[in-house]
Amino acid sequence: MDSLEENSLFKKKKRKLHTYEKAWLNYKRIQEEKEKRKQEKEQKRKNIEAARERSKLLKKEKMKYIYKKTRKGQPKLGYQIEWLLKKIENQNKGYSTKQGKIMNMYGLENCEAKLQNDEETRKIIKAEPSETVRIKRYKYAMFLAYRGKNYHGMQVNPNVPTVERFIMEALQKLNLITVDQVVQPSLFKFQRAARTDKGVSATKQICSLLLPTIEGKENDTVNLLNGLLPDDIRIFGLQRATKSFDSKKWCDYRSYSYTLPSYCFRQQSDLERDKFRLDNKDIEEINRILMQYVGTHNFYNFTSGKLHKDESCKRFIIRCECGKRFLYNNIEYLTVDIKGQSFLIHQIRKMIGFCVSLIRGDLDPCLQQKVWQNERIKVPKAPSLGLVLEEPHYEHYNKRFQATHQRLCWDIYQEKCDEFKQNYIIKDILETDESEKIFEEWLTYLTEKFWNENDVVDDVSVVGHSDNMQTPDGKSNLEEKIELSQ
Repeated sequence: MDSLEENSLFKKKKRKLHTYEKAWLNYKRIQEEKEKRKQEKEQKRKNIEAARERSKLLKKEKMKYIYKKTRKGQPKLGYQIEWLLKKIENQNKGYSTKQGKIMNMYGLENCEAKLQNDEETRKIIKAEPSETVRIKRYKYAMFLAYRGKNYHGMQVNPNVPTVERFIMEALQKLNLITVDQVVQPSLFKFQRAARTDKGVSATKQICSLLLPTIEGKENDTVNLLNGLLPDDIRIFGLQRATKSFDSKKWCDYRSYSYTLPSYCFRQQSDLERDKFRLDNKDIEEINRILMQYVGTHNFYNFTSGKLHKDESCKRFIIRCECGKRFLYNNIEYLTVDIKGQSFLIHQIRKMIGFCVSLIRGDLDPCLQQKVWQNERIKVPKAPSLGLVLEEPHYEHYNKRFQATHQRLCWDIYQEKCDEFKQNYIIKDILETDESEKIFEEWLTYLTEKFWNENDVVDDVSVVGHSDNMQTPDGKSNLEEKIELSQ
């Protein structure tokens, strides 16, 4: 009993560790963890080395068959076949009988072998290597012009002739693009500066596209393309552009012109069309109406398929005024110059039709302000014959990349452009109007039918006479309406 009491009295109590003792224990624990990680790392390294050794042995066994050469220094085909058969057997192990008959080769690089399953013979057919060569492509700007009389617009449309369709076919014939890229132009980043409708021409048009490098051979490529294109489509040049160049997005402004006979502005009581001439007072009155288009306006009454609240109807016009006047076979013609940021479908043609109707007295002058409001106004659409895309402008692009890339300007092609415009575009407008009486038919339609309709029309196609009348070329007026309205 006494001994138990002594033990309980003199038993040492558990004391708290000092700070230096705690630090020592932490140090020992950290060292043990480091040693453990070191051992794990060493073991991992040994495993990797062992795997490498096994891989070397397998590769060595493979090379024994593949690269054993004859006296002439060529690989012996028998060793290749032996190694391939051995590999096929290893691949087919563990598969069913049916699966074992389907044998695919995954062996030699740039070599495909086909195993013919035969009980008596096994043949290996060696195929030629199929290597895909990556062609380096660069972004180019294509300078071109075309007459729109024979085409259903610029952009590709199925089953109808378009300008882009002929350009794509010419590029494909020269192996500059593939067949898939012809079907899907976005594959080679093809884009045009401005779309043109059926019958609309372009004196200066720029397209952006990716092409294989033709540095130093631009002129030869242009000549080859022109040899494959119709005479009314001409490519003037190909010029390297930046990687991000998009002819539509980088275009600041677009200039158009509309050519029409001056007698379109005469009153019904005025002189005959051959004797009618515009004087300075008439030009001032026309410019006064055209100036109302300048600025930012909602042009929903000058397009189709849109509502007044649609923000895309708002467009910015920089300049709209009368240009030069000239005579052709004793008939005076007037050119209206229009420059804007972008345009809606049929916008310019309806702007011209609205101006002509005001000058002729077919419209109430109060509609000049009412046309910008949310009420739908009946606006005639002028024929597509006189509309021409004059030039897309790239002022911001030229200023930004003037130190690294050539400017997008038409100075070196100006003479060719003027010649093409005079011989193919202006000449065609004048001759077609003289032979088919396009504008005379249009004015007759406005007087006899368009302004006699009292119902509200959302989208009016202005083309010619009533449906039962015949045009000079023998077509019914309904056919003429469809052509001019597209």
